[in-house]
Amino acid sequence: MNCGDDELIRELAKFQLHTLAELRQLIWEQSTSSYKWLNASLLAVNGGAALSIISSEEFSYTSREGAVVAFLAGILFALLGARIGQHFAHKSIPHVQEFSAYWLRVAVRGERDEDIENEIHGQMQQSARFGWTAQACGWVSIVAFVIGVLVAGFGLK
Repeated sequence: MNCGDDELIRELAKFQLHTLAELRQLIWEQSTSSYKWLNASLLAVNGGAALSIISSEEFSYTSREGAVVAFLAGILFALLGARIGQHFAHKSIPHVQEFSAYWLRVAVRGERDEDIENEIHGQMQQSARFGWTAQACGWVSIVAFVIGVLVAGFGLK
C-alpha cells in the first residue's frame, strides 16, 4: 500500500466513525423519545376507552366485556412493543460501539480488516433481525383498539 492509500483508508475510517456516532445517537433517540410518545398514545387511547366502556350503562354486558378485553389487549401489546423496542435498541448499541472502536483503530493505523468488518456487520444484522416485532406490537395495539370500538359500537343499547 502506498501513502495515498493509507490516507484514503484513514479518511474512510473517520467518515465511518462519524456515521456510526450518528447511528448510535439515532438509535438512542428512537429508543427513548419516540417509544415514549407512541406508547403513551397507545396506552391513553386503549386505557381511556376501557374506562369509558366500564363506566357507561349505554352498552350491553357482552359488548362491554368484549370491548374491554380488546382494549386491555391493546394496552398489553403497547407495553410489549415498548419492551421489545428497548431490548433491540440496547442489544444493538454494543455492536455499534464495537464497530466505532474498529474504525477508530483503522483511522489510527490505516489498516482495514474485511473479516472483522463482516463479522461486526453480521452481528449488527443478527441483533436487529427481530426488531420488526416492536412495530408489529404497536400495530396489533391499534387493531385491538379498533376492534374494541367496533364491538362497543355494535353493543349500544
